[in-house]
Amino acid sequence: MQKNKLLITAAIVIIGATACNNPKNDEAKQDAASLNQYVDSVENLKPIYTVENWTSIDNGYQERAMKAEKSLATLEAEEKTKAETSKTRYAALKANYEAKLKEKEAETQLAASTPDYRQVLRNRLFGEGKIGSDMKFGFVTADNIHDVYKNFVNTVADNKNDYTRED
Repeated sequence: MQKNKLLITAAIVIIGATACNNPKNDEAKQDAASLNQYVDSVENLKPIYTVENWTSIDNGYQERAMKAEKSLATLEAEEKTKAETSKTRYAALKANYEAKLKEKEAETQLAASTPDYRQVLRNRLFGEGKIGSDMKFGFVTADNIHDVYKNFVNTVADNKNDYTRED
């Protein structure tokens, strides 16, 4: 009888211990795992350096990080280190994205500030803003054709050493 009571008590303790699994701890583990998976997936994506893409990536990360941050205290040491590692990897990814975005913005500004060499050549040969990329000579009339021709010939003669074969 003593053995039966001891077995029943042991069974109740074992069942109680396994049944009392902490749901908050499971949720915390899932949040941390979700954060880890998100950072992994973002790192494995082919990077597209646009502000819109970065905004969507950052919003997804912030959402998962907030969930994981709320339950970080209840995690075990191993899970905490994984979450912290994910945060540092994301910080490095963020720095890389921001550097690439600034680089791309600088290239765009440089391209916008540097005029097309063909347009510069047309402006020198025919006058400022008279011929666009359509190459129409509608501004030439019977009254000004001689002046346009003289300007063209004089400009070519003055700058002949600066021009390439394509020019």
